[in-house]
Amino acid sequence: MNLAETIYQHSLNLPETAAREALDFIEFLEQRYAPIPYPPKTTKRH
Repeated sequence: MNLAETIYQHSLNLPETAAREALDFIEFLEQRYAPIPYPPKTTKRH
């Protein structure tokens, strides 16, 4: 069993409100660890 499956199995033991809270936290972590997008480089023409 991989980590995602383990997390899923544990979530099955939670009441729905706690499972939603766990999902919210996972989504927060996704945003926190997402790569920072850099704006595209632009060239100036004179």
